[in-house]
Amino acid sequence: MRTGVEPLSTWVNFKERGPFEPVGQLDTLIVGDLPKFTVAYRDRADIAAQKTAVLNADIGLNFLAGFFSVVGLPALTKLKTRIAGMHKAHLRIRIDGVQECSVDLGKIGQVLGSTRIGPEQGKLITDGRTIAFASAVLTARSVSVQTVTQAGADLELGADVVAVADLKTGASAKSESSSEVSFTGTTPVTLGVRLYELVVDAERRALRFNRAPGWDVLSEEAKAVSRPDALYIDGIGDDLDLIADL
Repeated sequence: MRTGVEPLSTWVNFKERGPFEPVGQLDTLIVGDLPKFTVAYRDRADIAAQKTAVLNADIGLNFLAGFFSVVGLPALTKLKTRIAGMHKAHLRIRIDGVQECSVDLGKIGQVLGSTRIGPEQGKLITDGRTIAFASAVLTARSVSVQTVTQAGADLELGADVVAVADLKTGASAKSESSSEVSFTGTTPVTLGVRLYELVVDAERRALRFNRAPGWDVLSEEAKAVSRPDALYIDGIGDDLDLIADL
């Protein structure tokens, strides 16, 4: 799956010449051939708060078609706590009645290039090294999410997931089982994609933005089970990150 966002190895300089954590206003960046955009961090506490918004490789399925953007950060952090130390756990996501479904990184790149992005806008998620960008790309009739370990054991999602989903979306959410939640409605859901990694070069007083390896590739397994009216994705790989819409 190719997009208009070409490989990135662009070096950008800090406006701030101090320590190389993202502190203060960064200079306007030029990323590849994209238009200019500005990344702003208010302080280090902002970055620390956002770290909990990224669900890392503790989960083998690093793909999200809207679920945690719907259920919200509290449910995400609780699930992350439950799976801590459990390697290769993953989520099974089933989406029925898809009206529009595309892992459209080109669209995300276009938005990235034309939007001023800051934590307060809920568009940019970072853990200090990785930038993840959220874009609503999907409207579906029903989404069902299940957590499963590598050995096939279910991980309990809990009633809080349903409560937050109802509260945030107005959709009808229910527990299918202790490990599965589904909701129905026509609310656009959010796809989170890890786009770039921040690499600090102290000598050059600069950051390098690297495109995440494999970011535009779906697994053959995922492609094989994708259909126009129903999408079932299980275990895409480590090229995409789960993120929550803040």
